[in-house]
Amino acid sequence: MQIEPSVQNIFGENLYAILVAEIRDFAIFLLDREGVIVSWNEGARLLFGYEKNEILGQKVDFLFVPEDRQNGVVEQELHKARTEGRAEDVRWHLRKDGSHVWANGVNTALKSESGELRGFAKVARDDTLRQKSEAEREELLQHLEFERRRLAGIFQSAPAFVAVLRGENHTFELANPAYYQLVGHRDIIGKPLLEALPEIEGQGFVEILDGVLHSGVPYEGREMMASLQREPNGPIEERFVDLLYQPLLEADGTISGVFSHGVDITEQVRARRGAEEANRVKDEFLATLSHELRTPLTAIIGWTSILQSGQASPQEVARGLDTIERNARAQAQLVEDILDVSRVVTGKLRLEMQPVDLVSIIEEAVDTILPAAQAKNIRLQRVLDAGANLISGDPTRLQQIVWNLLSNALKFTPKDGRVQIRLERVDSHLEVTVSDSGVGIALEVLPHVFERFRQADSTSTRSHGGLGLGLAIVRHLVELHGGSVEAHSEGVGKGAIFTLKLPLSAVRLLDVSKSDESENNEEKVPFLDGIQSLVENSPRLDGLHVLVVDDQKDTRIFLAVVLEKCGARVTAVESAAQAFAALQTLRPDVLLSDVGMPEEDGFSLIRRVRALSFEQGGKTPAAALTAFAHVEDRVRVLRSGFQIHLPKPIDPLELATVVAALAGRSNAA
Repeated sequence: MQIEPSVQNIFGENLYAILVAEIRDFAIFLLDREGVIVSWNEGARLLFGYEKNEILGQKVDFLFVPEDRQNGVVEQELHKARTEGRAEDVRWHLRKDGSHVWANGVNTALKSESGELRGFAKVARDDTLRQKSEAEREELLQHLEFERRRLAGIFQSAPAFVAVLRGENHTFELANPAYYQLVGHRDIIGKPLLEALPEIEGQGFVEILDGVLHSGVPYEGREMMASLQREPNGPIEERFVDLLYQPLLEADGTISGVFSHGVDITEQVRARRGAEEANRVKDEFLATLSHELRTPLTAIIGWTSILQSGQASPQEVARGLDTIERNARAQAQLVEDILDVSRVVTGKLRLEMQPVDLVSIIEEAVDTILPAAQAKNIRLQRVLDAGANLISGDPTRLQQIVWNLLSNALKFTPKDGRVQIRLERVDSHLEVTVSDSGVGIALEVLPHVFERFRQADSTSTRSHGGLGLGLAIVRHLVELHGGSVEAHSEGVGKGAIFTLKLPLSAVRLLDVSKSDESENNEEKVPFLDGIQSLVENSPRLDGLHVLVVDDQKDTRIFLAVVLEKCGARVTAVESAAQAFAALQTLRPDVLLSDVGMPEEDGFSLIRRVRALSFEQGGKTPAAALTAFAHVEDRVRVLRSGFQIHLPKPIDPLELATVVAALAGRSNAA
């Protein structure tokens, strides 16, 4: 080539001698003032793959990747070297075979003694391996960061509790949400175990952690109980855990802490123990049942044998027959109790509802139990409010309730004791209280007295018989009547008090007969006599117009008949839409609306009514008739715009009283 000999003329002999042509580790080549390659050493050939005769005379752009050429990188580099004397770059370059090489280069301006630019000297080094290493390192770091975040996510969301404890004092370094769920949300990170969870001292956990930390041997615990104060100033709670303590090893093999993880199994343990307790109670009940059934059978079979012998005296015959009858009745009562419980469990126990004189019910129960009280010289007192006698209920079941409470009181009251039954009206319900001066109820037994098969003393040495079903039956019968029953005792030897509450509106008076006849055909409504007896003492509603809306035909008939018997004029419709139209047209004095209805419920209806003007009936007094009787249901009813919440089934007397009150006739008779 003719270009290379001119190098000496351009740059001078001494400079060219420095640029040794055979240097292999660095690519060294010279450029003229226009960026044309005029020198090419062995290192350049190895780095870029071009022979001298292939590259000399080419512009240096030839070595840059297309993107850099398009972006003016070559011109920028030459300009910087020209103006500043030096330009450095680290970038991808293009090799002859089309591959890319990562090169670290310096481009230096070469000037004459007078400062005239004569060209450039470019020195470059292959840094591809380092670049790949750094890229791989960056990729590895990104992968590690991804794994760290993934593991952190697993750590935070794991259902198992996890904690890291460091050092001799077992200082908390990490704890996941499940761990806080176990021990309570408190400040534990950075604190020693006994400072963070002081109540754990003396429960054996610190000693186990010490053993793992010093021995390096993992510890696995099953169904371990921990007593924890999970809330500030809260009670100590028993929690059960399956856990594993594992030593944490450093790079040099030393143990620096303990990794704690496990599962809170408290609910499973409680469920299992509850099932075990239920089985125990069942087994005790079966043993008691066997005893209670065999005891009267012994007397029955024994006296039967005596009577069959033909050798009994008249006095013995009379005594034997009396004993057989008494024990047969006792056995029949046991069987009836078992059947009652079965009916309750299967939902087959039904009530025959009718107007009931509760005073008479109590008097009959007292008369029945009186001989037993006199036999033990027990003073049986009754305090009855004669004005609180009428209630809607099943007379047989109500008598069973009262009799069970009284007989239970007599059973557990010693000789010369006292039993009292009290009936009074308290606000909107009747309250029956049976109190005694008997053996009382242990505080730990009190929460369970209404459970089936539960007895305060279920041992073979118990002094009182029975299956433990009486109070359970009482509770279910009371609840079927819409009421509640509670037990209270100050403890053993301090007597007991049972309080029965029956809401006046808690039960349906009578089943409405099914009829395809007109809703106003009173001859087809068999409960009219019962209603008539109740409404005779009701407030008079003469001159009042009541709008009734309920999607159930039988209920509409019931409500209409009761109100009409009290003198009211009634318009009964079956939907909220019909009621809304009728209210604006007829302008009734009172609105009685069902809540649960298809298409549009009572809540929607009352909201629409309250949005009307006064002239359109927007201020019409309204009561909600609903089968939803919880506190939250009552609150929702009142907030929606109704003045009164009237739970179903509805007592006729209360219905008339409510309508009178809404119409401003609360004192009418």
